Amino acid sequence: MKKAKSWDDYEKELFAKGKITKEEMMVEKLKMDFAKLIYNCRNHRKLTQNELAHKMGVQQQYVAKIESGEENLSLETIGKLLLALRSVLKVNVIEKKKITGDIFECA
Repeated sequence: MKKAKSWDDYEKELFAKGKITKEEMMVEKLKMDFAKLIYNCRNHRKLTQNELAHKMGVQQQYVAKIESGEENLSLETIGKLLLALRSVLKVNVIEKKKITGDIFECA
């Protein structure tokens, strides 16, 4: 199993690829934090990727892509994830001067 990249490693990789805007960096951070949230919630529920995929009606490889932050998820897919994880999504919009720490958490 491939070890998940830390945000710092991923950020360095993005900068190494060339110029990236603050907005693009924010979107990538959001995707990585959401991926981490899904991974943590799945583990908290003691589900394998295969079990989560079955509940969602998708292939295990798709769940792996979601958890790696490779997928740009639609609201429909987020809804399927939440149903399969028996969870709800609570969103707070908070103005931040700088992106630091995790944006999401799983309870």
